Amino acid sequence: DGRQLLIAPTIPPPERKDRLNSMAWQGARTPVVQGDVYVIGRRLTERLRRAPTVPEIAQALLDGVFQLVQYAPDQFSDQDFYAFVEDTLKPKPGNPVSPLTGKPKGAGDCEDTSLLFAAMALAVPLLGGPPMAGAVEWMPQDGLPQNHVTSIVQAPTAIFWNQATNGGPYAWSPWAWAETTIPGARIGEHPYSALARLGNHTRSITG
Repeated sequence: DGRQLLIAPTIPPPERKDRLNSMAWQGARTPVVQGDVYVIGRRLTERLRRAPTVPEIAQALLDGVFQLVQYAPDQFSDQDFYAFVEDTLKPKPGNPVSPLTGKPKGAGDCEDTSLLFAAMALAVPLLGGPPMAGAVEWMPQDGLPQNHVTSIVQAPTAIFWNQATNGGPYAWSPWAWAETTIPGARIGEHPYSALARLGNHTRSITG
């Protein structure tokens, strides 16, 4: 159902992460991602009645992933499939209705939802918003049948004026976690911490 990238078991984790991040850059430029980011930003501004801060935007994007996509765990296999963002967001009949689109939510596993968040974060400055970066992060899980993929986000702590370039460069903050498979997760919260805080600490985090 839709476009997917087949990942052979021989492809090492660093190359898998590079492929996902390349797909995130592509996804940030798609009309569907930019449209969803615009709606999330507009609703956030209306709710706050002021311009949101960068951390508030990042949290709204993370919450938006859960509003747009129903988590569907990976089937155990020696092969993996990465969905393009357009297909992760495609309404799936039978899923709950998204409060953002009024249509059934899409579906995706940890790779798909992390890729989507990274694409959404990368789309923010493309739409005239503040500087923001998003990326996919690989989490090895020794002793478990699958590793985990999560996302991270980065924003500037300050902007220094540079007359030569008429703006910038940016002083970037450290990367912050953005866990896309645990509803209620907070920006900056380690996936395992989110899992423990939300009352399901016995569950392992897998694809």
